Amino acid sequence: VGTAPAFRNTANGRLVARFSLAVHEDDKTEWHSILAFGERAEKLKSALKRGQQAEVVGYVHEREARARGGGTKTVREIYAVAVTPR
Repeated sequence: VGTAPAFRNTANGRLVARFSLAVHEDDKTEWHSILAFGERAEKLKSALKRGQQAEVVGYVHEREARARGGGTKTVREIYAVAVTPR
């Protein structure tokens, strides 16, 4: 876990947790942005800290976002179905 989870509520009151996760394969490290919603996010409040190892099961979600230059960019995130701190 690269950053401690940050928490926020959506407009309809649903809790969202966001954190970064490094995946190490061979000599390569790839960083992913992980989002957990509702009850899963609530469980992460006391269970996940920066530097801790975690197993995440989820699916890739892509969305369009505004880039700094005024154009659009594709943002790739992992929506967590299960997060298991180790």
